[in-house]
Amino acid sequence: MNKFFGRVLYHVMKPVIGAIAKVDKKIYGLEKPIDSIGPYDIYKVVGKGGCGIVYLAFSNSHDQFVALKTYRDDLFSSGGIVNRFTKEAEVWINLDEHPNIVKAIYVDNIDNRIFIVMEYINGLDGLVSLNDYFVKGRIDRIEAIRWSIQFCHGMEFAFKKGIKAHRDIKPANILIQNGNLKITDFGLSGLLYQSHHSVDVLSNVDPADNLTAFGIGMGTPTHMAPEQFNDATHCDEKSDIYSFGIVLYQMVSAGKLPFHTDQKNNYWRIMQHLHSEAPVPVSIVRLATCIQRRQ
Repeated sequence: MNKFFGRVLYHVMKPVIGAIAKVDKKIYGLEKPIDSIGPYDIYKVVGKGGCGIVYLAFSNSHDQFVALKTYRDDLFSSGGIVNRFTKEAEVWINLDEHPNIVKAIYVDNIDNRIFIVMEYINGLDGLVSLNDYFVKGRIDRIEAIRWSIQFCHGMEFAFKKGIKAHRDIKPANILIQNGNLKITDFGLSGLLYQSHHSVDVLSNVDPADNLTAFGIGMGTPTHMAPEQFNDATHCDEKSDIYSFGIVLYQMVSAGKLPFHTDQKNNYWRIMQHLHSEAPVPVSIVRLATCIQRRQ
């Protein structure tokens, strides 16, 4: 009976929803889509990384804008990875809504290509991820503290709901909407690399934007906890805390990384050594003690 009333309500409200969608298109300054993928009209590329691409898309099935993320075909070439990916994504999808977590809506398979459909985060003046804010310059300390608290609220909620570890906490996966922090890409990056693919971390200009795999270590080397280099499959919340410590360091240092190397040879091993052995660079900010703390 409830499903019946739900269908009736949807058909009654559909013209209203469509009218709102047209207004949204004007607000976003969008006129015509540049392409289409299945039931989605593609308006622009909003993100690119080592393993995939994110589009701003309009779902004609649901009359709303969404972020549509797809991944490189070779990441799904091993048997069973599609099913494992979908199962892992469902943990994120089934999370109750939280103000500090990007909502994942569902996984779609279009022409044998995997897409994850998420809420679209519309940043202010082109500032969407923390990376964008770092390009702008140093983040206000009060803002950094407020966003850090929001991050902790979001991650605590996710852990209580069954997320074991994010495994790829970095500025690109921390988005800002209306001054509110939202975490995205829960658990998906690490899972893709359990298919034993290796990505050349130096293939692009900025290694921080690439995922890499070495043995059973996986993640983004600039932000990985020491133990994550050895075995990412057994990481837990402590590994994510370490990664956010790197992010917090960047927040108070205009995006600078505490550990970095320009060495092209043995990049992975050098970063592993730095995270394991090198002291955190001295900082005079009041958050320094918090940043240096592991747990």
